[in-house]
Amino acid sequence: MIGLNGFTRDDTAFAARHDLILIDRHILTSWAHGTYLYDAIEENQHRTAA
Repeated sequence: MIGLNGFTRDDTAFAARHDLILIDRHILTSWAHGTYLYDAIEENQHRTAA
């Protein structure tokens, strides 16, 4: 799922139930600047876990 302004709890729960990856503005920006998409997703997971 792609969301430019973040995700609601319902969005997050839906994504978890259906094994979807949430793509936010930070991931899209990183990807647009040349980072491989999966690397951008992984970097974001580390950023949000901190």
